[in-house]
Amino acid sequence: MEVIMRKIKRHIILLIAMLSFATVNGQYFSAKSNTFDVDTFVPHVYCSCIEQGNYYLPGQEIYLEYFISEANLTTVELGISLEEKADIQVLGPLDYPGPVYITIPEVPPTAFAKLYIIAKDSYGHENYYALPQDGYFNIGPHVQTIDVPAGGKYLMGI
Repeated sequence: MEVIMRKIKRHIILLIAMLSFATVNGQYFSAKSNTFDVDTFVPHVYCSCIEQGNYYLPGQEIYLEYFISEANLTTVELGISLEEKADIQVLGPLDYPGPVYITIPEVPPTAFAKLYIIAKDSYGHENYYALPQDGYFNIGPHVQTIDVPAGGKYLMGI
């Protein structure tokens, strides 16, 4: 009989603990907070069109294919920076979903250009996706340089 009483007490204590925990959870997850769709992910952009070292001329059109995984997307914009670690200038909105044709803006020649797809969602997240991801591309004419060694004996084959 004593064993049964201990089991009943243990079950009552466990039941009280579970009910108190449920009350705390009920206060934390109220009906108001349950109606809010929580999205903690930053928009992710996928694109592989512009590669490091490519040369483009101002006014040239580029085919840009991209995809953004974000359910609550609000705006997609195109930005550009022309120098290393420079500020990003927004060129304008991009049609979503891609692909789109973009025009290289009329800017001075540079070897440090980067395009940016700027994706914003309704929760305030902003993602700046650099094109190319590593390195830079060039705006301006491609001038090929040849290293010629000093001394005439090496110039016979040129």
